[in-house]
Amino acid sequence: MTNSPSDSRGPPEYLSFLLRLWRVNGGDKQTGVGVAIWRASIENPLTGERRGFASLDALFVFLRQQTGALSDVKGVEDEGCA
Repeated sequence: MTNSPSDSRGPPEYLSFLLRLWRVNGGDKQTGVGVAIWRASIENPLTGERRGFASLDALFVFLRQQTGALSDVKGVEDEGCA
């Protein structure tokens, strides 16, 4: 999901996404206490393509991939992408 054609010279100079964030209660099964979990989705305004994320960490990994900054987060996996 990129806003411009692929360029083998490096990351794009400009990206735009519509970002949506919402909070859900996860609930800890051991304590019964609700745990707030943030979910996210982004939409490419040019194509309408949407991508969902189960956590903010997963969103940030995706954004780092899109900007070519993934080398900053060695060992972090793309978790829970929907």
